[in-house]
Amino acid sequence: MLARLSVMRHVTEGYPASVQTLGYFVPSEEWQRYQKGQHKGFSRYLIAQKGEPLSAEKFADFKRYVHSQQGDIADHTDLAAVFELRGRVSLGIVEETPDSISVGAVLKLTETAFKRDVLTAAVNVALQIKGESLSLYVYDSVKDANDTDRVKELAKRCSQ
Repeated sequence: MLARLSVMRHVTEGYPASVQTLGYFVPSEEWQRYQKGQHKGFSRYLIAQKGEPLSAEKFADFKRYVHSQQGDIADHTDLAAVFELRGRVSLGIVEETPDSISVGAVLKLTETAFKRDVLTAAVNVALQIKGESLSLYVYDSVKDANDTDRVKELAKRCSQ
């Protein structure tokens, strides 16, 4: 249990104190390797958090704000070149329902403990369920900047 708590504390330490982390989920076989000391990093994980409740009106305002910041992503015909130049590329809004909005990116993360870069697709799903505001952060290792179908599908399932 201590290992699980220290992992969760480590990966969520940058989030504001106003959010409550509900869970940190990884593939079971990777968790078992971590517990045996054979940890090489998690290829896929989901962080679930609960934030300050938003009224329907405030959530609609939040979605409008996201659209104003992320809604019109330029055509990334040459996504790989943009990614190489910046080390990060926005996917924009990848999913939306009346009660959710999901924004994604592909980024290069450095695992300092293992001295390696990992390409990661990340999607933040903001959703309202029964008056509660939740954020689900979905991360998945990818082979290149175009390899985003798995993380987009997971985000879609999370928002339903």
